Amino acid sequence: MLVLDYNWHPGPPSPGVPLVPPIEGCNQPTIAEGQCVAGFGGYQWDLALFPDPVAFQRWVHNRSGADLQLVLNIHDQCGIDSCQFNYAAAAHAAGIDPSSRAPVPCGFLQKSYAESLTAGMLEADPHHALTDFWWEDYGLGGPGIGKYQVLCTANDSSKSSFGHCLHCYQDDVDAKPQLWSAYVHGSRREMKNLRSLTLGIYGGLGHHRYPGVGSGDVYASWGTLQFEIFLSVTAANVVTEWNHDLGGFMETADSRIGRFDPLLNATTWLHPPERYLRWLQAGVFQPIFRTHMSNPGDPSPWEYPNFGLLRQAYLLRNSLVPYIYSASYDAYLTGVLPMHPLYYDFGAHDPAYELSSLDSGGSLEYCFGDAFVVSPISVASNASDGAVRRRMWVPPGGWVDYFAGSLHTGPCWIERSYLPNEIPLLVKAGSVVPMKSLADSKNLAPKRLILSGQWAMLSEPSESSTRVYEDDGESLDYQGGGKSAFRLTHATMSIGHHETEMAVLGDPTPEGIELEATRRFEVRFVGAPVGARVHGCRWQGGGPMAGVEWRRSSQEITGLDMLVGLTPVVNASSGFACGFQHS
Repeated sequence: MLVLDYNWHPGPPSPGVPLVPPIEGCNQPTIAEGQCVAGFGGYQWDLALFPDPVAFQRWVHNRSGADLQLVLNIHDQCGIDSCQFNYAAAAHAAGIDPSSRAPVPCGFLQKSYAESLTAGMLEADPHHALTDFWWEDYGLGGPGIGKYQVLCTANDSSKSSFGHCLHCYQDDVDAKPQLWSAYVHGSRREMKNLRSLTLGIYGGLGHHRYPGVGSGDVYASWGTLQFEIFLSVTAANVVTEWNHDLGGFMETADSRIGRFDPLLNATTWLHPPERYLRWLQAGVFQPIFRTHMSNPGDPSPWEYPNFGLLRQAYLLRNSLVPYIYSASYDAYLTGVLPMHPLYYDFGAHDPAYELSSLDSGGSLEYCFGDAFVVSPISVASNASDGAVRRRMWVPPGGWVDYFAGSLHTGPCWIERSYLPNEIPLLVKAGSVVPMKSLADSKNLAPKRLILSGQWAMLSEPSESSTRVYEDDGESLDYQGGGKSAFRLTHATMSIGHHETEMAVLGDPTPEGIELEATRRFEVRFVGAPVGARVHGCRWQGGGPMAGVEWRRSSQEITGLDMLVGLTPVVNASSGFACGFQHS
């Protein structure tokens, strides 16, 4: 996705970008609220920056075949001013004389306003014909959580926490207008059989129906990172997936790092590199991976001295898209979110509760899907090499340290130092993790599907299965329950005393959905012994599969040794098995 902040429409200037003189009567706020007065409102493109909005949107959608989707930032609380598309109709519906050029106040609890904004303006404006989603950058008033309480009142924005408590003042704050605005924006797409997404500030219980729920503009600190991890994990109890500004939104004056940007001819600022790295690493194992900083901050990873390490976090997240997408489909079926507390799976063990508490001292630990247990670093290092000492609980069964490759049998505790390039991460021994390569731009249905098996010599033979879920990535057809809307690929790894095999079986590709019928499979055995003797691959039914390329290689992020078999281009619904012998 490509997400544009407020700069896409006329409003506050950015460093190095000249302010477009406002048209008289435009961006006039309906309330005396700071963001609206500054020009954050409105729904029209800045034609000085985007002379042809539709051409730009086409470029986004078709860029290098990546099929990017576009998300635009809006501040609904500012209402509809007289220079917006179809203003006259919106004014008439609100009982306002259009000749007065008075703005139409925002009010999502009023059906007439919701229809004027959506069907009458956003969907009728040809400049938004290809806009996919909206980022509703405002929130409702109300208390926070315990000592993190946000101090604001329904009609006093001067006490708001940098926009967190802003809402449509036509609406009763106790009626949770943020839920209604999320419903309105989301349901318009669902009426077209398209999935909804409305990035917005949390609107209270019930917001889980309208993904995704955001924490807003927070100050960046180690404590904020710890709280966001805790919040995201325990929110699974009310089936809510949070997303955060990775790195934090605002830095205090004593922590930000200033730098002069010659392209902008202005001074911008960076996050402290160590904390930014650890925040991005935590974001790899959260529902949504996105950065966002206050102006003139720069989240661009290539501007940081530890760019190589930041890049690894991006690459790891990208590679796990098939795993996360499949886990999200499982969540749709079961109600158990990919990111959930340890006590869901290991409730008979006290550490599963202790490590799900904010009082764990920055050692929060949780499940991410059924193959991973992660405990992101959320404290600063006091070592010269940047390492952080961490004690991690190993759940029952066999688990492999993802970065070190060592096998541990739980329940037990392990403790070691994690270098800046390492994350406290356990992967279930014998599990198969579906992945993709960076070169494969098709995120949801990669042309080369990587099936990464975590090999380990366990005391007893083991078998572990997974399934890869793929669909068109956009429609609601998956809700019908039939297999005509999606494709499943099943993978099972069996580890015996002397032989290991991975069996793969794909469902037929349904007609009528845009999934490629052929692909290559890359079968990985991470940690396979050096003396392994490959006996190749065979088709389901026994015949040998020709043309499989075998090699020893190193895992991209961890450097761990692995045995890799790459099939030729075959039907995506193929059934085959690959394996090797070992002592």
